[in-house]
Amino acid sequence: MLKTTLLLGILAVLCSHLSAQITFKKKFPIQSAPISLDQTPDGRYWIGSLLLGRLTSLDAGGNVVQSMRLHGPDGYQANTITDLEGLADNGLYGLLEFSPNDSSGTSYLQLMRLDQAGELQWQRSLSPQNHYDILNSCLTKDDLENVYAARTIFNTVGLTTIQVFKVDPSGNLLWAKKYDLPSKVDLSTLTCLADGSVLVSAEYWHSSSNIFYKLDPQGGLVWAKTYADMQVYNQVELPGGDLIITAGKRSNGLYHIIRLDAQGNVKWAKNTNIRLGGSLFSTLCLNGEGNVLIMDGTYFPEAAPMICVSPDGNFLWAKNYDPCYRNLFTDGIATLDGGIAGTYGAKYFIKTDGQGDLASCPAFAVDLTFSSAQITSTNLVFPSTDLGPAPQHVFQMLPDTLTVSDFCYEPPPVNGLSLSSDTLCVGELLTAAATGDRPADAYYWEFTNGTPGLADSARVDSVFFTAYGEQPITLQIQYGSCRDTFQSSVQVTAFPAPDLGSDTVLCVSGVPLLLDAFIPQGQEYQWNDGSEESMQEISASGQYTVTVFAGLCAASDTIAVTFAEAPPGFSTDTTLCMDEPLQLSFAVPATASIYWNGSPGSGDFNFTGSGWVLRSVVYDAYCRFEDSIDVHRIDCTSPPPFYAPNVFKPDGAPDNAYFRIFCSEAVELRELKIYDRWGSLVFDSAGRADPVWDGQVKGQRAAPGVYVWRALLRRLGEETWQEGSVTLVR
Repeated sequence: MLKTTLLLGILAVLCSHLSAQITFKKKFPIQSAPISLDQTPDGRYWIGSLLLGRLTSLDAGGNVVQSMRLHGPDGYQANTITDLEGLADNGLYGLLEFSPNDSSGTSYLQLMRLDQAGELQWQRSLSPQNHYDILNSCLTKDDLENVYAARTIFNTVGLTTIQVFKVDPSGNLLWAKKYDLPSKVDLSTLTCLADGSVLVSAEYWHSSSNIFYKLDPQGGLVWAKTYADMQVYNQVELPGGDLIITAGKRSNGLYHIIRLDAQGNVKWAKNTNIRLGGSLFSTLCLNGEGNVLIMDGTYFPEAAPMICVSPDGNFLWAKNYDPCYRNLFTDGIATLDGGIAGTYGAKYFIKTDGQGDLASCPAFAVDLTFSSAQITSTNLVFPSTDLGPAPQHVFQMLPDTLTVSDFCYEPPPVNGLSLSSDTLCVGELLTAAATGDRPADAYYWEFTNGTPGLADSARVDSVFFTAYGEQPITLQIQYGSCRDTFQSSVQVTAFPAPDLGSDTVLCVSGVPLLLDAFIPQGQEYQWNDGSEESMQEISASGQYTVTVFAGLCAASDTIAVTFAEAPPGFSTDTTLCMDEPLQLSFAVPATASIYWNGSPGSGDFNFTGSGWVLRSVVYDAYCRFEDSIDVHRIDCTSPPPFYAPNVFKPDGAPDNAYFRIFCSEAVELRELKIYDRWGSLVFDSAGRADPVWDGQVKGQRAAPGVYVWRALLRRLGEETWQEGSVTLVR
């Protein structure tokens, strides 16, 4: 991926003195996310996309000249243009990853040469074997414009095969080899050196595996190294043959810059204070002054996307182009005019001057610290095997449209906070929301004396405060590595609620109750029965609610009022048989309790004894209704108790002048009949109010003698006839 040849380096130095450098920052649409880059001698920039095989050329000012899209053969689709190399005739080489239109996840390589108009001159499918790892292919070229392409293949035992192909400028395959490596790694970069040899670096970011090896122009292994505890990302050749590589050390998690001799031996190593994270895409090149430019892929806050160091490893400068977001560089070059260009963040293309500065946007300087480090290496040997030809596929280059826009950096996503009201009453609900053009990464709310007190969403509903006065509200947002804080407050006023008193029961029938909801702050009153006065008299049971309003404030109170009425009393005392139950039932009001003989109970009471039964209906301590019934018990198995005289004298003393049956309290005389000695009926009480015989028969005095009586008696619902005799004397 080395973009600067000796010729381009000379031109860059000359141009830097002949003309002012143009700087810009462009934003690409997401469907054309830029990932690969090079510049041709005519000054045009060529950019390959992450998606759908898009290729775009821009002039020296960053304006789109043309846009094209690779269209695959039936059953295949173009994916990523992983690498580009400009040519002396203003054409370029391109390396495309493409895949079948299925869900297999496999991909293949297509190498192509385009002329300066973007027309395909030739194309060649590489690699007879599919693989499952994208963005692990790259290309480079030598001084004769022979092109090398490489890719990663993971084999079935979890190790790696790297395939390397050499193709001449006319598209003829010179050789193709695979190298079976002793560990699992991903291809990082491929670099042609001044002597015509090729450097290959590979690492695996999940571990400290790395392999760094050199091939001769025929693909033979010159040497191979692995560096302990390191991940090797990229390399650039210095004048004289030494190498600068970037790597990450797994044990301390820091980014390293290392200088090697032409045999891969460590000359010095420097620790940086940059933590590892995403440096797979780190790009190295030499600028017109011979210094090393590192377009970095690390996204931690202390990192810088663009770093410049001297060939001796001294820190010169570092720049960041967004104060909050650490976008990853995917490719970068030293430009013909002595400036620097790169694709980063999968959506930006940036062109700076030789010091990494932009005329239209601020570049934020970052101070990095370097310290010496110890790196050890081990020699490796591994086999290579020639590869056969690959099945060929043909792609078409179709015209496309693309618009890029000038861009500086993303503004903060949130510019403040809004409140549903700046004045509340205690208990009134508040809504608070962050305002801005897009969501932040995180939100941290704090509501002093509020519930909830803390929240973590863009909008917070139903916040209420338990204290009055000015209550501070703080919102802190995070976007990328930046945080912004916004503050506001809400005035919470103390608004007392009306007090209707406790729920109550009234025993006094016909006397109304006065409900008073007046408070000094009240402006409007609204009762649930429609009344709008502060006070009202009520005379019916029910639940009464009043809401008092004063501006935006409102408060309510509710009271339940019961007007208690005396329950129906017992009719009379009663007499029952010894074993006959007495069932007493009463519908108990919802607001009352019932007691039977002093014990709490329900509306139904079963009494099997004799004596008084006391029922108490209690609403509260001041409202109580009582009634009682006296229950008598008799033996219902014996004849009804009564008394019949055996003699009476109609003409005698008044207390014995009539014949009557004397019954006990539980017995009722229903009918009395008198018969003479011959069985003739001489008296019948039917139809008479008082069943008493006065000794008359049809208005005449009855003859003295013995008479027979029959009496119909009722006891506890049962009727029986009793009989006897009585003697009438004169």
